Amino acid sequence: MNKNELRSHKRKIKTDIENMKMKYAALKTNHIPHAFLSLFSAGLWIIVWLFISNVNIRRRITLEKKIKESRDALDEIGDMIDDQE
Repeated sequence: MNKNELRSHKRKIKTDIENMKMKYAALKTNHIPHAFLSLFSAGLWIIVWLFISNVNIRRRITLEKKIKESRDALDEIGDMIDDQE
């Protein structure tokens, strides 16, 4: 790959990382509404709340791994660009 292709790929990875960060932030479970729903449903909503929290935690862990891999790729591309200069 030449420098321009590497820089283009680097920009794409940075955009992907920003998108993953936004998804990561959106996957936070809002516990206050779930607490109220649990209270008003005599605790039945707790099952749904636990399921949603578990799913969100798993998705966040997956995104953390992808973000780390992408940052490592950015470092490698930066090193490749430096080597070509």
